[in-house]
Amino acid sequence: MAGVFSRIVDRAKIAYRILKGEDLPFGWRLLDTTTVTLGGKLEIPPTPEQLLDAYANDLWTHACVSARARAVAAVPLLLKRRTKDGKGEVVAEHPFLDLMEKPSSTDTWETYCQTIVMHMLLSDTGSAFVEKVRAGGKDKGQAPVAELRPLLPTKMRVIVDPRKGIESFAYKPNEREQLMSPDDVMHMRLIDPRSEVKGLGPIRPAWATIGVTREANRWNQGFFARGAFPGVTLQTNAPIPPAERDRLKAEWNTSHQGTGKAHGVAVLPYGLTAAEFGLTHRDMQFRDILKMAREEAHAVWAVPPVLTGLLEYSAFATSQIQLAIFRDHVVLPMIRYVCAVHGWDVLLEFEDGADLYLEPDSEAMRLPDEADRDIARAERLFIAQIID
Repeated sequence: MAGVFSRIVDRAKIAYRILKGEDLPFGWRLLDTTTVTLGGKLEIPPTPEQLLDAYANDLWTHACVSARARAVAAVPLLLKRRTKDGKGEVVAEHPFLDLMEKPSSTDTWETYCQTIVMHMLLSDTGSAFVEKVRAGGKDKGQAPVAELRPLLPTKMRVIVDPRKGIESFAYKPNEREQLMSPDDVMHMRLIDPRSEVKGLGPIRPAWATIGVTREANRWNQGFFARGAFPGVTLQTNAPIPPAERDRLKAEWNTSHQGTGKAHGVAVLPYGLTAAEFGLTHRDMQFRDILKMAREEAHAVWAVPPVLTGLLEYSAFATSQIQLAIFRDHVVLPMIRYVCAVHGWDVLLEFEDGADLYLEPDSEAMRLPDEADRDIARAERLFIAQIID
């Protein structure tokens, strides 16, 4: 109850700020404050917390987001030193590699990277924030950044100066808000063409599909709770006293209502017959609705069905194509962006950071059939004496 009251108060504050002509809090936009549906019903958009909670409450959001986050975090990375030939020299030992191996006291690189990706995908503003916890100095051989701690995007507010850009970050994990310098916070975001400093997470366009799935599941739960049919009428031409009607109805519900009592045998007196009342489960076409919802979910999260166990869409050959497209057009661009941000926000704080860069190991990302194809191609070129 307290949570509902709190959301009502928050929305009232936002409406008041709109009327005063003030800027909305980070994560809210004027055009998104209310939405009028085709039926004329006024709807209030989900809060940033509700969008983040979709990961815990919606099946396909959970499956697709976790699959994409795992894929990005699993990409092997190389730390390289710039060389004149442009190929770069792999660096095997460096304080930055130690930091990557254990970004914080509770995270490995995989869990840290998954958290970043999930925040960008699930936050209203498509943003991930990481606090750079410093080691207390920049002496030679000592890492200037000791830990990298992901911060909740729903608790972060970006303070923007119209002339200077991002001026500071205001983080409010509890009742007290703390200001943080841009030098101490990494800000990663997915592109929003409507804003210079804010992003847009896929969770926003996915919200309508999540709503369809939620309502369909609610109807299904009610369907099974009522005995695995929408409703039943007991019909007869014989006169039945009112008290007897109530008794028969109560006995029917006791004997046949609930999924555990479905498909049982009923003995009906007074020449009664049972008939379904209203639309049947098949007529509601929930299977088609849920299938459409899961296809839309995979589209908005850009995840191939084979990664979430939907093998009806995939033979071996098509699954390899799906994975290759997913790698080249989704995973690699995202991990390259993560590498770039860590390069200019963390690597540059090391003494030799200007000569270093982080990149994905593309050779290790090749699929088995791609390696076999390259070997076969090399054999043909060798036989044709095109290569030695």
